[in-house]
Amino acid sequence: MSMIDVILDGEKERSELQASDSGWYQLGTILKAQQELADLHVRIAELEQQFLGRDILLGKQAVRIHELEAQTQWQPIETAPKDGTQCLLSNDVYKEIAGWDELNNSWICTAGFIEFIPTHWMPLPKPPKG
Repeated sequence: MSMIDVILDGEKERSELQASDSGWYQLGTILKAQQELADLHVRIAELEQQFLGRDILLGKQAVRIHELEAQTQWQPIETAPKDGTQCLLSNDVYKEIAGWDELNNSWICTAGFIEFIPTHWMPLPKPPKG
C-alpha cells in the first residue's frame, strides 16, 4: 500500500466519521425538537385549561349581569311578586311604590289603593347601609 493509498483511506474514514457524527447530530436535533414539541403540547393544554376556567367565569359573570339588568328594567306586571313585596309600579303615565295585598286582591301603597292599573313593575333598590 502506497502512502497515497494510506492518505486516501484516512480521508475516507474521516469523511465516514464526519457523516456518522452528522447523523448523530441530526438525530440529537430531532430528539431535542420532539421534546420541545412535547413541552409545547403540555403548555398548550395548561393554557387551554386556564382559558376554559376564564370562559366559565365569564359565563357566570354574563348571567349575573343579565340578572342585574333585569332588576333595573321594567317588567310585565304579570311577573310582579304577589307576596307583599314593595316594588315600583307604572302604566307609562303614573308611577307608584306598592305591594300586592292578597286580602283585597289589589295593589296597595302607603296612601291606600293605587289610582291606576299598572302594566309594568320594577324591583326597588336595596336601602342604603348604615
